[in-house]
Amino acid sequence: MVKAQFTVRVEKEINEALEKRANELGISKTKLVEKILADYVQVKLKDDPLQPLEALWAKIEELEGRLAKIEQSLANSKPTTSSIEPFIKRGSK
Repeated sequence: MVKAQFTVRVEKEINEALEKRANELGISKTKLVEKILADYVQVKLKDDPLQPLEALWAKIEELEGRLAKIEQSLANSKPTTSSIEPFIKRGSK
């Protein structure tokens, strides 16, 4: 209950501050929020625009490497009766 009251109070204060600043600039509150978000994105992109893409590419390469190891392991292994016996027993129950 206290957390909900705090959240409502903070939201109200944020809305009031946005309305006040939007009125000072002579623009709508929506336009002000759009400008704030656009500025934030520009700053983030200026810091390192490729960082998210590089992280994604590294993860893709890691997964490709793991897949290649699994494929190689499967290609090198030949199923034996003892390796598939547990599956046969489960299927016959």
